[in-house]
Amino acid sequence: MAALDTTTRIQAPELLAFDFELAGPWRRAWAYGLDLILRGGAFAGAVIVLLTVTQWFSSYEDLVQTHEAFMLLLWFALEWGYHVLFEWLWGGRTPGKKVLHLRVLKTGGYPIGLQEAVLRNLLRAADLLPALVPGSVFTVPSYLTGTLVSAVDPLFRRLGDHVADTMVICDRPRPLPWPREVVPPIAAAERLGLPQRPQLSLSERQVLAAFCHRWHEIGEGRRDEIALEFATLLADRWSCLLPASPARFLQVAYQQWLDGQSALSNGPQGPRTAHSAGPP
Repeated sequence: MAALDTTTRIQAPELLAFDFELAGPWRRAWAYGLDLILRGGAFAGAVIVLLTVTQWFSSYEDLVQTHEAFMLLLWFALEWGYHVLFEWLWGGRTPGKKVLHLRVLKTGGYPIGLQEAVLRNLLRAADLLPALVPGSVFTVPSYLTGTLVSAVDPLFRRLGDHVADTMVICDRPRPLPWPREVVPPIAAAERLGLPQRPQLSLSERQVLAAFCHRWHEIGEGRRDEIALEFATLLADRWSCLLPASPARFLQVAYQQWLDGQSALSNGPQGPRTAHSAGPP
């Protein structure tokens, strides 16, 4: 599956660049297939329930005559509402995309909203063309238009993605390298006021890990600017003075947490994985 995937670099307003792994047509086809199976299962289950209820109330002719209309409405809701609702409420993911670790983002790297979810899925009807008609009953979409458009686009975008200004990325946790040696070494005075074993939530540890691992990728002046708000929050929580360099404070705090975990387990422990996509 990874053969058709590539990466794109997004320039953030903070003058930081972030790499996103793009999802190629083959990986997206697997996700669409899983969603198709789920939609088909939901439709079949609802039809069985509806037919059973209709049989129970067979004496009510109006109910029996309208069950086909209910099935058409259900099919319409699943066909057009499934992707829109899940991508809107699940941060650009449907169940199929979640299983395949895919996510829809705006081309600037930002999460999508309801408008983008609606636009990209309304154009799905055009991406499905031309239709294959093997018989007189079933019409099977070929998805040829969407495949050809995405194949020639550098971001693998189909027609709906072009209209909504979105792209599909691989959203998987990637291993980060073990922290580099802190330069210059941390002095004892820098640890004054810090808890011996700082209490940090998982998201806070991931932010610290991402920031420290990208230390050498960020300009010296920009480090303090990015770190100021988070460093102030931690300093207030721990009732300690914020030094002149908020970035250095975060680096020392992260090392202090790592040392505390090492003391607890008699071995180097720490958050060895964090999401590499997105700003710290």
